[in-house]
Amino acid sequence: MGGSRRVPSRGVVRLRQWGIPIVVLLCLTLPHLEQGDFRVDTGRYAAVGLQMWRTGDLLTPFLQEGRPYFNKPPLAIWIHGLVLHVSGVGLVAARLPTVLAAGGCVIALMGLVRRFHNGNTAMVAGLVLATTYEFFRRTREISLDVWQLLFMLLALWALVLAVDFDDTEPSPRRNSGATWRWGWGWSVLGGGAIGLALMTKPLMGLLVLPIGACWLCTIGRWRMLIPWLVGGLAGAAAVGGPWHLAMWRVHGEAFTSSYFGAEVIDRVAGEHQSVPWWQYLWTLARTYWPWLVFVGAAAWRWGVGSLRVRTRRGLLLAGIWTAVWLVLLSVFPDKRPRYAVVLYPGLAWVSAAALVSGSGAVMRRETRRWLVPAVGALVLVVVVLWVLPIRVQPPPNPAWERVYTLIDERRGEEPGTRVVALRLDSNEEGKLYLSGRGWPERLELEGAPDRGDLPVGSLLIERVWDRQPRPLAGEAVVLHEGTLAVYERVGSAASEE
Repeated sequence: MGGSRRVPSRGVVRLRQWGIPIVVLLCLTLPHLEQGDFRVDTGRYAAVGLQMWRTGDLLTPFLQEGRPYFNKPPLAIWIHGLVLHVSGVGLVAARLPTVLAAGGCVIALMGLVRRFHNGNTAMVAGLVLATTYEFFRRTREISLDVWQLLFMLLALWALVLAVDFDDTEPSPRRNSGATWRWGWGWSVLGGGAIGLALMTKPLMGLLVLPIGACWLCTIGRWRMLIPWLVGGLAGAAAVGGPWHLAMWRVHGEAFTSSYFGAEVIDRVAGEHQSVPWWQYLWTLARTYWPWLVFVGAAAWRWGVGSLRVRTRRGLLLAGIWTAVWLVLLSVFPDKRPRYAVVLYPGLAWVSAAALVSGSGAVMRRETRRWLVPAVGALVLVVVVLWVLPIRVQPPPNPAWERVYTLIDERRGEEPGTRVVALRLDSNEEGKLYLSGRGWPERLELEGAPDRGDLPVGSLLIERVWDRQPRPLAGEAVVLHEGTLAVYERVGSAASEE
């Protein structure tokens, strides 16, 4: 009939539900991905990863010869380093894997939500996460936190796939004993995902196990505790254990004291650094709009008891996940904005449940009416913005370009000119390596010469926070711009005497 509407097939509906959040995320992250600089930790991780592939030593990360980098496991560093090794050094190559990891987080969250709600709720949860500014802006860096979140969400997804939620009638899986085998299989796979998280950042991925166990207890799935905890630990050990054991065998106490001491124990025992315990609550209150309204609406619906059992179980998992991480982040002394990325999937889940609740038919109709055309319009806008010379991030510090030019000039005159870092952080040292000028020397390394013993012509790069260069005797300031200064040795210690 002429007035009838064609009903889209199930495949088309699912393609929309899974694809729209990913398209929106790409629209928010890809335009002008080449702008900016190797900020935060991106320079360090990119340089370490690239060097591992160039040298073929994929076991031990190194900042430079004689200086192992024991701070982080190498999985994400391997991934970014391989992309840089294959495609060449550039910001797009460095950042693109993080964009893919963020897309994986969106997909994993939608998979979790579909298990308890429906496709529309999952789509909205993915949209909320994709449009959360504090989430998608992390794609402008090499973010180990996004990679770790991806693997932890995959582990949680495996857990919910292992649990049988059919309470209304006998389940063939449960009656035949298949639930037990099913639970063990998914638990081991979930543990494998936890192992991948352990290969990204130290130890934090293990917290998925007690979070999952707490949820299983609250919903009365006691029989799943042993498969989840034992199978999860086995899977995590199988994936994450070999590298850690190999590093211990090769480097011994030097590895364990740095990896578990400086990176874990010292941080836990550290001071708050003048950051209040409620810092992350303030971050949410300041930045999580408009979705914070729907988090409150979901809490109200929970309080009045207007949720079906399956939905309540899902929101309980989202609530436990968010509450545990919020408490741990709040009491953890080292508070950095990027750590909060772990909070946003649970909040997106809760927000989506409040947005879609009771409006399934309306949501399906409105999706066809305005959401798909809106996403299409967004893609067109992004294409236009991509073509226009619009700057979305400030350019690199021009002082570094002058430093690179100075190094090239000196090495053109004297190929063996030594470059030394004075109070540069390892991210800035990594930028020097990525520029093709190698790692700078660090004088505090064992066996390194004193500053005054460097040969004439050596260049010393210093970060001077008070903007006042302080060269020693026998050094001349050859560049000073902002907080960056370069000195050149013009006399040896012997001649000064």
